Amino acid sequence: NGDTIWTKTYGDGTYNYGYSIVQTTDSGYIFTGESDYFGADNAFLIRTDSLGDTLWTKTYGGGGAGVGWRVIQTMDGGYALGGYSNSVGAGDFDFLLIKTDNLGDTVWTRAYGGTGQDIGLSLVETPDTSYLISGYTFSFGTGGDAYGLAVDSMGSLLWSKVYGGTSGDAAYSMELKADGGYAIGAYTYSLGAGDAEYYLVHTDSTGSSGACYEASVTPTTTIPTMSIGTFDVATATGAVVGMTGTTVTDPAGTSRDGYSVSISSPTNNPCNGDSTGTATALATGGTASYNYSWDEIGRAHV
Repeated sequence: NGDTIWTKTYGDGTYNYGYSIVQTTDSGYIFTGESDYFGADNAFLIRTDSLGDTLWTKTYGGGGAGVGWRVIQTMDGGYALGGYSNSVGAGDFDFLLIKTDNLGDTVWTRAYGGTGQDIGLSLVETPDTSYLISGYTFSFGTGGDAYGLAVDSMGSLLWSKVYGGTSGDAAYSMELKADGGYAIGAYTYSLGAGDAEYYLVHTDSTGSSGACYEASVTPTTTIPTMSIGTFDVATATGAVVGMTGTTVTDPAGTSRDGYSVSISSPTNNPCNGDSTGTATALATGGTASYNYSWDEIGRAHV
């Protein structure tokens, strides 16, 4: 029923932000974020038992800002931390990937990027122990693009792609599909009707979607030296947290209706919109009636 079993807070008097948590195979937890414990932003890992009591802590820093945005437990029993840092890498913020053993000690560290900002927001391990990282980049592409790359089990680059147009696009999720390709979940200001829209990119095993709005890029891969430390956290039992439910009785009257759109039976619809082909659009939910249109890049809008 969502009733609180226990709550914990972890802090040391400075600011500490948690961004990602996963349950470990022994029913404990590990989470990551950023901490000001050493006077500068550092990515951190905190490992707890099943009751939230701390087993160990680690910080990973290089003198500037570092953020752990996503943590996963890897198939070898260790962990991988994905995020971004401006204290290591090729320029401004770079994608950051740290592989650790089961105690949080570093096995290897890599940074990927160019001279602009490259922000890593998603991390996945594949069955062959490669890693997928996605986010967004201002180093490559045109005006801020969604960015995805794959590396092998030791962090060596396999492929790197940007997706999007000229108005700002970002990827927040990247998953391996059953056919060996990838699905990238993102938003786009470049390819929609004006405001931000959902952006789903379906690629093959090399990250290629066959669309006009993508490009292969080559980031600088850096093997940084980072300061690894432990930090003391004051663990406190939190107060009981409750929430009251809200029922929306008039969905059609809300400011943003919820709906989904599926496209079926497309024929001869290239990405530049110069086709006379056809497709069927079906909208579900939201407020009837719907108006359908195709823009200049051949995408449906409702």
